Amino acid sequence: MKRCICKTIFVLLVAVLMCFPCAAEENVSASQPCGYELRLNLNEYSVLSSAAVLGLGRYGGEISLNLKMTKEGENIVWTIRFEDEKMLDLMKQRVAEKAIDLLSAVSDFGNLDKNSQIALQTAASLYAKINDAESHPVTDEKKIIPEKTN
Repeated sequence: MKRCICKTIFVLLVAVLMCFPCAAEENVSASQPCGYELRLNLNEYSVLSSAAVLGLGRYGGEISLNLKMTKEGENIVWTIRFEDEKMLDLMKQRVAEKAIDLLSAVSDFGNLDKNSQIALQTAASLYAKINDAESHPVTDEKKIIPEKTN
């Protein structure tokens, strides 16, 4: 009787373990993001680009990103993809530094000219988009759903 119970438990354990690696592999690939995406308008892209240039000038190093430009209606959209979450932190820091530079150029905060208003609104919306991208990573469906081969 004990031997029968032990064999049954062993068979069940083997069956569970055989299923486990497949389930674990699916969960790992499905839960890990492949990158972070920013969709920017012209002003936001301009601020991001100048913030990156400012950071490289001050600190050196390199910034690697994937850039795609598309026309959507009458607008051009810059879609930037980062593979590394640390890059988002770096870009937030550079955009904050750029915003401080923009603020230091303003002489009268009570009477902001139109260009200063646009620059500050753009820096704020860009910073918000970076935070949103960090909170909502994108996944590559090809990595999640393996292609069937015959």
